[in-house]
Amino acid sequence: MNIARKRIAVAVLRDRLVLLFCLIASLVAAPVWAAELDLLELTGVFEFGGSTKVSLSHKQNGHLGWIEVGRERMGIAIVSASLSPPSATVARGGDVKKIQLREAKVRPLNLAQKVRERRKSEAEISFDATMVMSFERVQELRKENARKRREALLSRSVED
Repeated sequence: MNIARKRIAVAVLRDRLVLLFCLIASLVAAPVWAAELDLLELTGVFEFGGSTKVSLSHKQNGHLGWIEVGRERMGIAIVSASLSPPSATVARGGDVKKIQLREAKVRPLNLAQKVRERRKSEAEISFDATMVMSFERVQELRKENARKRREALLSRSVED
């Protein structure tokens, strides 16, 4: 009976220590996550086709990439984003922070206008004829090479 009581006491003590460790870890981790949010910079906001994406950069680790609003990457969730003024609300581990655009260089983009400006007539576009092949020509070359390989294999087998 004594051994059973000792085992129960050890199990209860172990459970309490684990609970205490988890509590301390959660209290220590919250400020670390908050400090992590302070190292984030908003480097761009992009809206196209009804979805908004945010470009985040970590001051120490580098670029995190484009993240869509409502998605999460590396534990950092994008809660909301605004184009005017350019800002984003990010969350990590229950902490929420609003980040403003790092640089004040805001350039509105009219995509259709830019495409029209950059479109060139066929006369302006010149390619090296050896570099450009149509899909059909590539298929013809593949078939021809396969035929040559088959013929080479047949000629080898006849010689043997």
